Amino acid sequence: MTRNEAEFRRRKENTDFLQFSIQTIENDIKSRIRKIAIEASQPTIDKLTDELDAYTAILIGLTGVWSEALIKHLVLDNGVFNNTQAQAIISSTALKEKWLLTYKCALTNAYSIPTARANLIASKEEIRRFFVTNTRNSNQVNNTYGFIEEIMEEVRDFRNKIQHGDWKHGYTKNSARVYVFDDSATQSLRSKNLLTERLRRHQIKQLYLMIFDLYSFRRLGKFRKDNSSKPSIYFFPKRYGQLKKLKGEIRRVDFSKYVNDMMYREQQGKLWRRRQTGYLSWLYKMIGFLRKN
Repeated sequence: MTRNEAEFRRRKENTDFLQFSIQTIENDIKSRIRKIAIEASQPTIDKLTDELDAYTAILIGLTGVWSEALIKHLVLDNGVFNNTQAQAIISSTALKEKWLLTYKCALTNAYSIPTARANLIASKEEIRRFFVTNTRNSNQVNNTYGFIEEIMEEVRDFRNKIQHGDWKHGYTKNSARVYVFDDSATQSLRSKNLLTERLRRHQIKQLYLMIFDLYSFRRLGKFRKDNSSKPSIYFFPKRYGQLKKLKGEIRRVDFSKYVNDMMYREQQGKLWRRRQTGYLSWLYKMIGFLRKN
C-alpha cells in the first residue's frame, strides 16, 4: 500500500465513522420522541425534550463536519487528482471553497479543459468558455456552482454557530461587530431538525456523486448503462434534478407532523402491548383454572 493509499483509507474511515455517528444521533433523537409519546410525568417530558434539542444541535454540527471529511477523502482517492490539485484543495481553509475547487478540478480533468492557473484547476471563466461550445448541459454545469455555494455556506454557518455555543439562542454581529442576540437567527437555528439535516446530507451526497461521476470511466465504451456515454454525461442531469428536488423538500419539511405521526404510532403500540399483556394474563389464568379442574 502506497502512502497516498494509506492516507485515503484513513480519511475514508473518518468519513465512515462520522456516518455511523450521525446514524447513532438520529436513533437517539427518534428514541426521545418515542419516549415523550408515552411519558406521563411533565418533568421527565421536559428533560427528554432538552435531550432532543441537544442531540439535534449535535446533529447540525456533525452535518458540517461530515461534509468536510467527505471532500477530503474524495480528493485523496487514488489517481483522481494530481498532487498539485489535491494540495490546493486540501490547503483551502473555507468549506465552500474546498467543494468549489473540487468540482472545478473534476471538470478540468474529465474534459481536459486547458488552464493557465498554477494549481492546474481551471477557473470558473475557463470552464464556462469551454462548455459554451462543448456541451448542451452548460447551464446545469454553471448553475451547480450556485448549489454548492448555497449549500456549503448554510452548512458552514450552522456548524460555526454550534461550534461557538449557539445551541438554543442565535447571535449575530451588529454594526459595531459585537455579537448580540438575534431572534431571526434563533428561529433559523430552531428550524433545523432531523429531517432537514437528513435532506441536506442527501444534497451533499448528490454533489459528491456528481464529482465522482466526472472522474469515473472517462473513456467511452466502458460504461455499462450506455456504451456511447460516460457516467458524468449520463448522470449529471439526474443529479442536478435531484439537487433541485431536495431543495424544495427541505423548504416543505413538516417536522411537527413527523413527530406527531411517530408519537401516535408509539402510543398505539403501547395500547396494543397492554391489550396483549391483558389477554395473555387472562389466558394463563384460564389455563391454570382448567388444569386445577
